[in-house]
Amino acid sequence: MTIQELIRRKQELGLSNRVISEKTGLPVSTVQKIFSGATASPRPETLQVLEKLLRPRVTYMDTAPETSDAICGRSLPTERRESPASIRSKIILRFRMTCAWS
Repeated sequence: MTIQELIRRKQELGLSNRVISEKTGLPVSTVQKIFSGATASPRPETLQVLEKLLRPRVTYMDTAPETSDAICGRSLPTERRESPASIRSKIILRFRMTCAWS
């Protein structure tokens, strides 16, 4: 994410510099300098910490509303680390094994 994207995401979430500082462990002054533009080139590690906090989360329901978990009424994890195609295949297989033959 670029600094502009981080700023936009911070505004969307309504987070203050103090809250971001508490959640990331970064000093408030560092967070203020980055979001005000006073720091032209923040360290990559610092940007990674901010991005981890501010990046949008993708849920299974965002990518496949017809999943077996939705049909069977089970709750879904809020974060995904596999490709949507891989997840969809696993869900379809699980649906066939649990809901269809129960």
